[in-house]
Amino acid sequence: MLLSLVFSLFLTSVSFAAQGDYLKLDDTIKSEHLSDLGRLEVKDGKFLYVIDDQAQIAEELMKDDFIVPEGKQVTQIITYYSEPKINRNVIFNSFESNSIPIDVTPQCSIGCYTSWSVENVVDQGNTWYFASEEITNSYQGPTEDSKMQVNIQKQARWSSDFSISTSAVEAGVGFDFSQSISVTGEYVFDVPAGYTAYVSAWPYYSKKTFDIYQNVYALFIRVQHYDVGDGQAYNPTGGVRFRQYLMKDL
Repeated sequence: MLLSLVFSLFLTSVSFAAQGDYLKLDDTIKSEHLSDLGRLEVKDGKFLYVIDDQAQIAEELMKDDFIVPEGKQVTQIITYYSEPKINRNVIFNSFESNSIPIDVTPQCSIGCYTSWSVENVVDQGNTWYFASEEITNSYQGPTEDSKMQVNIQKQARWSSDFSISTSAVEAGVGFDFSQSISVTGEYVFDVPAGYTAYVSAWPYYSKKTFDIYQNVYALFIRVQHYDVGDGQAYNPTGGVRFRQYLMKDL
């Protein structure tokens, strides 16, 4: 009876919005499977993915939102994936369940409170990139051993459809959103006579998705536990997606 009374009084005062800050990502996030990037070739010990089929080239140009200059035709697309570095901004903690009630709002003095936890964390791979982070240079042939280098700093980021604190997401997915990671890579290539090459680079991210749960406690006993939203988090891998568009005059 006492528990029932306390719970009834408690529900009248429960706050249904988590406290904290969160981000909305107004950006286009994309991913790909390396096996879909054409035939595999090895050059100077590096693995390159080559596409020269015009139908597949058209699909890849659309995916990359690449606008071919007037009077030009893309004859080949080469993708080089620089390997990710050791990612030093992953937090290793002792929690195994990824169900960590970080955000807590007291509701009474005898064990009544609500908390919000990040659960059901799923690893979605490490070949995700943001369209807005593209770095592009153009090269006129003939050239040999042209080089494009990337050396930038990036931070992990996240978004959700329900307001929850960064610390709760950090604890749930294991990313550190306060530190930067160095993203470096180098792509060396040739451009034949009569051709122009556009070379673009994007930092690669790993992605984790998660659910947000609200937990309601009365007398320290959890009496409600339900899904209130979901989100996604992205962590720089330190690797770079290089893509070369080889073009000739029509």
